[in-house]
This record gives sequence, structure tokens and C-alpha cells, in this order.
Amino acid sequence: MTSGMRAGSGKVPVLWLEGFGAGFGDRVVLAEVDFELPARGLVALMGPTGVGKSTLLRAVCGLAQQNASFKTWGEMRYQGLMPGEAGWPRLVMQDARLLVSTVLENLAGGLPDRSRLTLPQQRQALTRALEEFDCSRFMDCLERPVVELSLADQRLIAILRHVLARPGLLCVDEPTVGLDEEGAGRVLTLLAACARQRPVLMATHHQAQAREHADVVALLVSGRIHECSTAREFFRGPRSREGRSFVELGTCPSPSPDIDPAVLDEDTPLPPPLPEQARQAMSAWAGPRGFVWLDPGRLAGTPRPGVVQDIEQDLDALVRVGVTRLLTLLEAPLDCEEALAERGLQAMHIPVDDMTAPTVTQAITLCRQIWRWLRQGEVVAVHCHAGHGRTGTALAAYRIWQGLSAVEAIDSLRAIERRWIQSREQIEFLERFEQFMQASGHRPTHGPELRDPVSS
Repeated sequence: MTSGMRAGSGKVPVLWLEGFGAGFGDRVVLAEVDFELPARGLVALMGPTGVGKSTLLRAVCGLAQQNASFKTWGEMRYQGLMPGEAGWPRLVMQDARLLVSTVLENLAGGLPDRSRLTLPQQRQALTRALEEFDCSRFMDCLERPVVELSLADQRLIAILRHVLARPGLLCVDEPTVGLDEEGAGRVLTLLAACARQRPVLMATHHQAQAREHADVVALLVSGRIHECSTAREFFRGPRSREGRSFVELGTCPSPSPDIDPAVLDEDTPLPPPLPEQARQAMSAWAGPRGFVWLDPGRLAGTPRPGVVQDIEQDLDALVRVGVTRLLTLLEAPLDCEEALAERGLQAMHIPVDDMTAPTVTQAITLCRQIWRWLRQGEVVAVHCHAGHGRTGTALAAYRIWQGLSAVEAIDSLRAIERRWIQSREQIEFLERFEQFMQASGHRPTHGPELRDPVSS
């Protein structure tokens, strides 16, 4: 790794990437990224729109890997260890907006030792943390539904929730998008305060904000880091041609790493050839488009077979990733019994209308069925039409059935696939389902007894 690619120095960088690349299906997004982060500081990851900033954040946080078509190559170390061995960085997603429960539930959910704390102890811990980050005013609205707060305040609470978990690295994706100047300023002030304790890696397109608040700027172009220096140095005199164009014009040419040279304009520089590791990785098989693991190798969400490609191609792709059981949440069952049987697939149908939620009785049924299948060693894929709303709601219900709160379930699912759970009705159902689980005395390893559940 060259010194020009370093974001800082230290004995063991919190995050270290060398030749790191990533792609989806047959599309390369990141070719070979060389990059490292220091022990603290706010690092702005910049680059043209669509260059792969979000993909890089999701990859280093272990979230993009849930997509069966996602592939990586090269080296990554987090806190000096292989990916996952020291946990993962935390990601505050793009356009983070909280929709469930109270301010207290959202903030307390970030406490790493919450289960061992009484409610007064949780409040005491929150008081100390909020004072530390000059956010004590939230103590006066702990019982308010979070949806009643301004978007800027929701964004602040989303950040604080992750900070309370004490991650070694906090990643944030376009944290000021949709905010006015005052709200954006408050968010950036909080991130700067967080960066005094740990590294914060922030994907942003906003040069003025990066110039004022960032300590370091890394420029991502065509799947590679072309420049990494202090914010002062970058904006005063970028060293690379791409950096000079970006500072002057707000963008720069960024052809895809795997683009066909024949389609490039004469004035657009050709990206370097892909590394051999990338070519090998991209030639490997992948699951159906839109297929995403919730529990890798065990439980997933997917679009209806036949929506994206020919139904037999999609079924073959499901078999390739190991799926043996389908849970169908369409209005009508799948009409391909012969094709399913030929591939050893079995499907169970629970009818749910588009953009709605199952009834509590249906949710208990699907949770019990998923649990039984998994105990029998089956690999389960849940699907509706696009694989988003009803699919995400069912998977979140299963997480609640396993013992998570609605806030925790929704947060964990949307960290993997932000389109899971689509409607307010589905959100409200999951809150009610959590209440039903608590009232039923359900233990995660046993199916609860049904006691006059209310349909929704």
C-alpha cells in the first residue's frame, strides 16, 4: 500500500483494505481499493454519484455480503483481524429515518449491556451518554413516539443509537441528505464529536460540509481510491487529475471498472485492467437477482421466481444457493408444482395482500413453519412479489418470534436490505406482534399458545 493512500498512521489501523474489490452478479463496483483508517477522526468518502461509496460502506460493515450475488476479493482487516472476528463496524444507513416505538426504546436498544440493566439504570446510562454528546434535550422526550420528531432529530437518534453500541468504527451514508442547513449542521456536529473518540467514515457528496467538518478526504473513482489526504490539503490542492476535476466541477469522469473500452469517449481515461482476482470472482455463480440472506445459508428473502428472469432460471438459481423450501406470501400460490418437484423444492402458501401484513395467527403459523424447517436442516426462502414488503415483514416477525423487539428486528433487517418492510401498516403490525409475543409468555425455542389474537 502506498503512503499516498493512507488516511492516517498507527500501529494497527482500525480498518485496512488492500486490493479490496466487490461486485454484484456480473457487475464490478469496486475494482481494487487500498485504504486504511486511523484510530479516530472524521473521514469523508467522496466521489461522483453511483461510484460505489454505499457499496464500500456496506461491504466493510458485513451487510452487502448478505446478498447472494455479492462477491468480494482482496484483503480486509478490522481492528487487526479478519472480517467478522472482531465484530463489524456499525452503519447508519442513507436517509436514516426511525419509524417505530419511542425515543427511549430506540436509544436504549443501542446499549450493549441493556439486558442486565434496570430501567432506571438504562435512563442513567442514557443521561451520561447524551450529556457527553451535548444531546441532553432528548431526555425530556424519551416517551415520545419517534415519528413525532423532526427528520433531523430522528437522524441524530439513529446515530446516537449506533454510537451507544461502542463500535470500533462508525460508518454513515449521506447523513445530511434531505435536511436543511440547520439540521445538517447539528448532525455534522454530532459526528465530529463522535470522531474524537473513534474513526467515523462518512460517505458524502457535499463538498462544503466535508471541507468544514472532515479531517480526511478519500476520493473514490472507478472502483479505486485515487487520492487520500487531509481535507485541508485535498481542497487546497488535489494531487490527482480526478481530484482536481472533482474539486473544481463537483464531479469527474468515473467509468465503471469493467466498462467496455469501445463505448468510452476519447477524452475519458480508461480504467486500469481488472485484477485477476476480480475476473475469477465475477465468473462464479450467484443466486437469483434480489435474493438476500437474513441468516446466511439458512434463511433468506427473494422475489417471486419468474419476476426477474424465466421462472426455471430463478428456480435453478435458488437450488444453486441451497434453498430447499419456499414460503409464498402472494395472494395465490405458485403455479409451477412440476418445476418445483423436479428440483426437490417444496412451497407453502400463506395468502397476504400486497402492501399489507399477515394476521397474528398467520404470523405465528409462518414463524412456527420456518422454525421447524430450519430445525430439520432445510434452507428457507420467503418471498412475495418483489421480495420487499411482505417478505421483510414476515422475516421481521420471525426475528420478533425469536426474541427481538420490533425496533431491533426492523433495524437489523433494514441494515441488510433497506427495502424490506414497505408500509406503515406493516410497521404497526410488527409493533403489535411484539406486544402479542410478550403477552403470550413465548420463549424463543417454543411456539407460543394462541390466545385470541387480533387480526391486522
